Amino acid sequence: MTAPPGLDALTSRSLYLLLFATEKANVYHWVLYFHDYPGFGGYKFHIQKPSVDGRWRPDRGTIYGAVGPFVLALRLSAQDLSLTIDDTLREDDDRLNDFPGMTSRVWALRALT
Repeated sequence: MTAPPGLDALTSRSLYLLLFATEKANVYHWVLYFHDYPGFGGYKFHIQKPSVDGRWRPDRGTIYGAVGPFVLALRLSAQDLSLTIDDTLREDDDRLNDFPGMTSRVWALRALT
């Protein structure tokens, strides 16, 4: 198995689904990533569940340099979504913990529909 490509292999101004391995076998953390700067970085969109109170929280921000050891990078769109993606992904922020069975996978799939 070969390693997935780094940021330099991703297409600029495109939306990706990145899967990251977790400590559990065959369980992945799902992250939406908008690659904005060729070979340099972009914006991450995902949710996290801190161990303090066990509630899901949105996490988004600019990533410079390496994204990390992702297992899969799936290009979802080549459209320029930079003006609408952040607002769209914020729609459920206040209700993240109201959805039964919420995971990063469920959040990503909801965000894409």
